[in-house]
This record gives sequence, structure tokens and C-alpha cells, in this order.
Amino acid sequence: MTSHDVEQLFLSAGDDLRRFLSRRIACPHTVSDLMQEAFLKLMGRQPAAEIRDPRGYLFRIASNLAINHGTRRRDLDALSSEPDSGPAADRSLRDDRTPERVVAGADRLRRVMEAIESLPSRCKEVFILYRFHHMNQTEIAAQLGISLSMVEKHVIRAMRACREARDGAQ
Repeated sequence: MTSHDVEQLFLSAGDDLRRFLSRRIACPHTVSDLMQEAFLKLMGRQPAAEIRDPRGYLFRIASNLAINHGTRRRDLDALSSEPDSGPAADRSLRDDRTPERVVAGADRLRRVMEAIESLPSRCKEVFILYRFHHMNQTEIAAQLGISLSMVEKHVIRAMRACREARDGAQ
């Protein structure tokens, strides 16, 4: 999936995904974190075949993340050594997902997507084929009629731009 496809999926399914996760997770900040993580996992996946139903796949990822979150919460509750502290009192200590981290993560994702969009057209095309369509560099060179060396240079340039955008270096 291209970053544009993921963006379109976010626009079309974001509200439904938020409601879906909100029925399973009470904390709206955690819901936002899980949504972000689901979209990141979707963007970073490396399966052999294309996804036939991206929306369904996204909801499956989100469901698994919600299950994992619930399991972690139960484990943390079991390990809590302060019986007098209720779930509300311990929530901030046990949940490392803070509003600041949610905002920072969303900002990182936005910067990376902007970095991909701002790449020169051939570089962006190579990177999308490599990272999101999971083609190897030899296949990309053959498909685009460019040298393997040029494909490598484009991939390196794009990866560097994404890493710099993610880390906040501009």
C-alpha cells in the first residue's frame, strides 16, 4: 500500500476504527495510540501477497493490538504491589501512553509521510515499490528500466529522508 492508500483508508475508516476500539478500550488516549500503531503496522507490513481487504486487515491488526493491550493491563494489575491503589490511581504509572507521546507519534508519522511525498518522483516510485509493494531491488530495476545501482541510491536516499523526518532532523 502506498502512503496515499493508507491516508485514504484513514480518512474512510478512521472514525469506524475509533468506535471499534472504543468499545474495547476505555481510555481515549490509548485508543488513539492503538489506532496509530495499527496504521503503522499496516504501512510497515511485509507479506508476500497484496492485501485483498485493507480495511478488514486494518481492523484485524487493531483487534489484536487491543487484545494485547488488555493482556498487558491484566499482567500489570496482577503485579501491582499496592492493594489500596485503585485502577484510576495506578493508571498513569502503568500506562506509558501519554497524550504527549500520542501527539509526538502522530507528528513523527506526519513528517515521514511528508518526507515520502516530497521525494523526487523516481525516488518516491522506487521507494514505494521497495517498501510498500515489497519488490526486491533487481525486480524494481527491471520494471523501471534503470540500473540496480540507481535503485540502491534511490532506496538509500528515501530511507535517509524517512529516518531524518522520523527523528525530527530537518
